[in-house]
Amino acid sequence: QVVALDAQNIVAVSCGEAHTLALNDKGQVYAWGLDSDGQLGLLGSEECIRVPRNIKSLSDIQIVQVACGYYHSLALSKASEVFCWGQNKYGQLGLGIDCKKQASPQLIKSLLGIPFMQIAAGGAHSFVLTLSGAIFGWGRNKFGQLGLNDENGGVFTFGAGGYGQLGHNSTSHEINPRKVFELMGSIVTQIACG
Repeated sequence: QVVALDAQNIVAVSCGEAHTLALNDKGQVYAWGLDSDGQLGLLGSEECIRVPRNIKSLSDIQIVQVACGYYHSLALSKASEVFCWGQNKYGQLGLGIDCKKQASPQLIKSLLGIPFMQIAAGGAHSFVLTLSGAIFGWGRNKFGQLGLNDENGGVFTFGAGGYGQLGHNSTSHEINPRKVFELMGSIVTQIACG
C-alpha cells in the first residue's frame, strides 16, 4: 500500500522502467521513482523520489489519463491537450529532437485542436488515439513499433487537397493522415504548413 496516497482517490496508475505516475479523481498527477531524465516532471535535483509528489506544473489542468514509457511520461487533459516530459533521445516526446530531455511537462503544440480519447507510451515511443479512430505515433522505430513499415518514419499529410498540396498526386481531400510515398528514400529535415 502506498500510504502517501491514502488521502487520494486514485483512478489510474502507469509504470515506466523505474518510475510511476498516479492520477486522482480531481485530475491531479503524482509521480515517484527514478528521475534520471526528468520523467517525474518535478523539476527537482533529486535523482530518486521515494514518496509520491504532486506534479505542481499540471495542478491547474484537469488531467484524465497518464502513460509512462521507460524514461518518459505523457498526460492527456480533459481539454484534449497532450503533455510530455522526460527522455527525448528518440523524439518520443513529440517535441522534435533538439532537446535530449525535458524535466517539466510540455504541451505538444503540434497536436492542438485534435480531439483525443487515449494516450499510450512504449519504451521510447508514444501514441495518441483520436475520437475519430486515427492513430498518431512518434519516437523510436528500430523494430517497427510505430507501424510505418520502415525505421525512418516519413511525412504524412491530411486536410484540404484540392490543389494537390498534400503531395499524393491527386486533388483529393484526406480526413486521416496519409504517408507521402513520393518522398520515400528522401531525408526530410523540415516541414511547414500554409
